[in-house]
Amino acid sequence: MRFDVSSYGSLKGVAELPGDRSLTLTLLVCAALSGERLAILNPSPSPDVKSLWAWLSSNGIIVINDGGRLLVDGGSFTDTLDLKSNVHDDILHILVSGAVFSGRSVVIHDITDRRKDSIETLSRVLEKIGLPKNAFSVEDEQIRFDAASFSTENVIQVDTIWAAECVMAASLVSKQDIRLSAPGPVLTHVGTVMGLFGYQQLNKNEDGSRENEIARRMAKAQGKPLPDVRCYTRTDAVIHEITVPGDTAFAAALVSAASILQKSSLTIRSVLWSQSRRGFFETIRRMKGHIEYESYKRKNAFDTADISISWGALEAVHVTADQARSLQTELLILGATGACATGETVISDTLSADCPGLGRERFMALSFGLEILGAHVGDYADGIVVKGQAELRGNLIDACNDPDLALAFYLLGMCSAGTTSIFGYDEERYPVATFKNILESLHENASPKFI
Repeated sequence: MRFDVSSYGSLKGVAELPGDRSLTLTLLVCAALSGERLAILNPSPSPDVKSLWAWLSSNGIIVINDGGRLLVDGGSFTDTLDLKSNVHDDILHILVSGAVFSGRSVVIHDITDRRKDSIETLSRVLEKIGLPKNAFSVEDEQIRFDAASFSTENVIQVDTIWAAECVMAASLVSKQDIRLSAPGPVLTHVGTVMGLFGYQQLNKNEDGSRENEIARRMAKAQGKPLPDVRCYTRTDAVIHEITVPGDTAFAAALVSAASILQKSSLTIRSVLWSQSRRGFFETIRRMKGHIEYESYKRKNAFDTADISISWGALEAVHVTADQARSLQTELLILGATGACATGETVISDTLSADCPGLGRERFMALSFGLEILGAHVGDYADGIVVKGQAELRGNLIDACNDPDLALAFYLLGMCSAGTTSIFGYDEERYPVATFKNILESLHENASPKFI
């Protein structure tokens, strides 16, 4: 389980990407929970998607691969759901929320430290919408959630897309209307997903409650986006087919590479352009990167953008925890990018009361890999500081069996002198193998190739 990466020449051309992994997982679970039929076009080829697909099929949900598109026929789960490592952590919160508020119990196995932290955060979010405290228990090597009734009497306040997706899942299975208070970018994502499954987003509701007014004043004082209150009402206008836009993690890695590798110039077509997911590209613009994008509004679908990026000197920035919430795992790619920028790039984790964040272990692994290649790095409890412009030289790096770290280290290897050997991850596995294929089509003098 080891592969080598050497310094790379310039990248030129046009690329189209496979479907976004996180969004494909979300759509699969939401279709299964809601009981609706959905055709997912351009799904992610990630093994995480195939693993979830297999798990759903074993639990009574029909999922068919029809010529590259996934056909999901939502149905009835068994009374108690057993969730093991074959259900990815990135989708666990949606699946648990939907199962619990549809009258089912959930037992979660394979408890890692990261999964335990995520589940404890999930329990706090679910308590806001009706989960009794005694319905959550930790027993030996497993965690149990008992069935609960969804409470929708009051405005539900959340700060992050992670927490909003929990509420969304509960609403879908109970088929109840909700009033949700959250920053605008969060509501944009939720509104699009719920619209697919028969919900209409009504005009902004300027809720006059004391709690909402306090939340708005606190957000304004802290320089955060002001929360909006929106109503989602159940209708019969279900959308039965959706195309998944290009993966933001691949787009982020390509944008970073083109910014760093001299004489590069790329155009990336149809990238997912949700306000809750485009933080990496906005950060590159703040770093004075030569990036432009043309966005496209899609009716009853997810917005997309064509991104153009070319080589140019990057300047370091400070990414706060609030800003980091729209980057997700692209924070690791940004950390690698910071090693090639002028100044000190400070990246904070996405930790909050209703979002688990990436976790200190992943930042420590990134920090260690950067140091091995020659970067000057400092890590702290909630993030990392990278001083750029050091001369990077190839070395041996452990990817810790983490696909997001492997992708970040691959990017570093492309920008380092000599050869970087990455172990703890197989080069034939997703996403490295797919990223290599994309790069080969974009190497200077290569003909454009669509993946």
